[in-house]
Order: sequence, then C-alpha cells, then structure tokens
Amino acid sequence: MSSLIRFAVYPGFMQKHAQASHFAPGDWVRHPERPEWGLGRVQSALGARVTATFENAGKQSLNTDVVALARVAPPHDS
Repeated sequence: MSSLIRFAVYPGFMQKHAQASHFAPGDWVRHPERPEWGLGRVQSALGARVTATFENAGKQSLNTDVVALARVAPPHDS
C-alpha cells in the first residue's frame, strides 16, 4: 500500500498565504525610526514581512504592520 499523503486546500488558502505587499524586491527604503541605518534595498516582500539590506545595519526582517518604512528614490549611482 502506498504511503501517499494528501493535503486539502480550502477556498481562499492561496489568497491568505500569498498576500501582496506594498513593497517589491529592488525598492529603496528608509526606516523612519532608525535613520542611522541609512538607505535600504528590499530583498523580499511577502504581505507585511519585508526583508531589506541597509547600509549601516545589514539585513533586517521587518513587519510593515509595525514599522512604516518609507519608499525613497534610488540613489544616483544605482
């Protein structure tokens, strides 16, 4: 007998688990409460979870429901 495992996907499952984000990879951002972090570039964004790499703070995972990241213009040398 096969040990096949089956999963049921209820209606709305994909919409709930693959929410759009207000940010996209490549966006430039600043953290308004942490100006010392410098300019950041979004690496990934899924729903409210955004991962960005900042000039002076490195890679940070942020919840945009808690932190209001500010999208900014790209630097002139990018």
